[in-house]
Amino acid sequence: MTYLIDRNLVPSQCHIPREFRSRVAQIKPVSLDEPQQTISSFVSRDIPSLVPLVDSFASVVAGLPSRARDPDQSQPPSMNPMSNSCIIVLRSNGGRLGNKMFMYATAYGLTRMYHCSMYIERRAFDELRETFLVDPVKRISDEQFSNVKNKIQVLSNGCHYTNLSTVIVNSTILELTGYWQNYKYFVNYYKEIRHQFTLKKNILLEIDKYFTYSYKLRNATLVGVHVRRGDFLSQHNINVGFTVSSAEYINKSMTYFTTKYQNVYFIIASDDKTWCIETFGKQQNNNVLITPKHFTPSEDLAILTSCKHTIVTVGTFGWWAAFLTNGEVLCDKNYPRNGTWLSELCPGQEYYPPWYKSL
Repeated sequence: MTYLIDRNLVPSQCHIPREFRSRVAQIKPVSLDEPQQTISSFVSRDIPSLVPLVDSFASVVAGLPSRARDPDQSQPPSMNPMSNSCIIVLRSNGGRLGNKMFMYATAYGLTRMYHCSMYIERRAFDELRETFLVDPVKRISDEQFSNVKNKIQVLSNGCHYTNLSTVIVNSTILELTGYWQNYKYFVNYYKEIRHQFTLKKNILLEIDKYFTYSYKLRNATLVGVHVRRGDFLSQHNINVGFTVSSAEYINKSMTYFTTKYQNVYFIIASDDKTWCIETFGKQQNNNVLITPKHFTPSEDLAILTSCKHTIVTVGTFGWWAAFLTNGEVLCDKNYPRNGTWLSELCPGQEYYPPWYKSL
């Protein structure tokens, strides 16, 4: 039986446990030929633990900081080399939540890597602040940025990593354009990225009351499943290489986890929940829940990151759910489709970190 979580059901006082098992530090360059593993083992080589165990979902909510926004930084970046060695500027480039997270994480990682200052266009910052407690940074308007001289615009090379060491030098103002979908730009600052993408307290409190079956989930191994369909089914997107994961892949992934772990429950979030209900609604083992249709992407992300492990189908949203969850990850080896424009722009071996196991 598949459960569709209902807002009318009585909230439970028992909350979902979530373990933070990461060990974080500077990460050595990795070979994609290394055995599949979780990020915990990937970043923990001879590194002391930096993240304490959090016993329950409720303690995550209760422990969230209350951050006030800093005074608005209205001045455009200075070209005075005494005030800034280099500046990274992030503007709103469209895309959905997962795309925006990649752009912000890359800008943050490059800022840390090259000891730059970071500016973010006001609209882009406000979009992120609808979901996350990202730390206040210097903000700039389109009008102010248009008056900045000697700026350099760098376009993302899809999912391929670009070494910017020859571009980012003293007194450089660098504007990032495109989606910058490669984890190597920010993985060395994993703990900081997770801090930046702390979900807002009101979102966590909203989803907390929907875990109405928590008496079953108390000692369960929770696996989040994100199913992206929607616009990926358009003929244009199919032609360029986008795919949607099959029910066979998802069921095979579920079998992997139920074979490996005990008392496994799957929580499915999707942009096509009708398809998920039709596809998984007749399962007989009572271990599948589907988030409500009225849930926002932010609320779906909050639930997925409350799980211990992740099944990724396609799209950046599920990618980020897996990255922030920090557990075992399965991803679809058929995305993107081989021999297409997208497979050249965003090959799986560049897009997926080495601890994501393809199936």
